[in-house]
Amino acid sequence: MTRAPRRLSLLALLALLALLAPACTDSGDDAPSVDMGADAAPDPCGAVDCGEHGRCVIDGDLTACLCAPGWSGEACETGAPCAVADCGERLCAVTDGEAVCVCPRGLIDDGDACREPPVPGPCAEAACDDPRICALVDGEAVCVCPPGTVPGPDGDCAPPPVDPCAALDCGERACALVEGTPTCVCPPGELPDGDGCAPAPPPACAAVDCGDRLCALDDDEPICVCPPGLIDDGAGGCDEAPGPGPCTDAPCPAGQL
Repeated sequence: MTRAPRRLSLLALLALLALLAPACTDSGDDAPSVDMGADAAPDPCGAVDCGEHGRCVIDGDLTACLCAPGWSGEACETGAPCAVADCGERLCAVTDGEAVCVCPRGLIDDGDACREPPVPGPCAEAACDDPRICALVDGEAVCVCPPGTVPGPDGDCAPPPVDPCAALDCGERACALVEGTPTCVCPPGELPDGDGCAPAPPPACAAVDCGDRLCALDDDEPICVCPPGLIDDGAGGCDEAPGPGPCTDAPCPAGQL
């Protein structure tokens, strides 16, 4: 009767391997076969299953499984954490009894593979207070506010202020804050004229009412004149200038018409 396999001490296994190795190795297809006859004793290892990671050895009438490095158990069925881990180019390490794949010393893990760490730049040693970030300006490391923010009055980073005039369409005029309210105004020296602006009259004309005429200065005295293209009708109004006639180019002496 075949007894249940049991573990042997390391020294006993090494001695058995030295004595029994020729009997336990496969001699190949070309080795001569020996007919042991019908009365030959059965192989004690024939009924012993040591799995894929062990082989059977014999000690007298006892059998045992010799396990490959990293495997244990009566049938070499228990593997060390790193024995069953597939880490590829990474190295296997055991943390809290579990296998963990890590990069070799000097390399960093980028999520897909192990690679050389980046070369430190000018920002590597920059100490920027949160939320400022380091940026290169002309090759120099400078702490700046993140995109979408600007330095605030207290030194922090904040969203840029909203321009009160952004929603006001002033056309030809300019937008200015009047008592905190965005207002369309004319530049200095001009006055509102419809939707636009026109030059302001001289100060002396401020009290003169010229009606449809324009105010102008003659020796610093305000006078009313017709706009360009019109002529004085002699009655305080303006008329269209007449077109050229036969007398336009006549050379009349002074005092004659």
